[in-house]
Amino acid sequence: MKKDDALNVVVAQAYREYLIETLIDSNPEWLEPLPRVVGDEVVYGARSYSIDGFIERCRLDPVFSERWGLTVDWLVIPEDKRYNLWFNNNYETGMERFFNPDSLPDYSNPYYEPTPDREVVVAFRGSTASYYE
Repeated sequence: MKKDDALNVVVAQAYREYLIETLIDSNPEWLEPLPRVVGDEVVYGARSYSIDGFIERCRLDPVFSERWGLTVDWLVIPEDKRYNLWFNNNYETGMERFFNPDSLPDYSNPYYEPTPDREVVVAFRGSTASYYE
């Protein structure tokens, strides 16, 4: 699934609920701190996270993730699955169709289509989606 599809389907509802609730109850525990200089002092305000900030905070902070019900996991793609992704995008290379751990391509070679090295899995209220990154 493409990243945009996964985010639209699974993340949009969680983020919408987050925005509505933080608009009504502006508890700084759930908001992004914003420093600003007032005279000679640094004063901190806060605002709701952007959608990217919300996803990142859910990924890194288990308490925040549990509060908003969104889990974000980054999984390393196993070498055989990564090879198959690479092969499907670069099949004219002369490489073998079947995975051989002794003969792996140079995934970072700019001549070939980029090959992701992780899968991002997002879940909210029983809905799960994933995309490669």
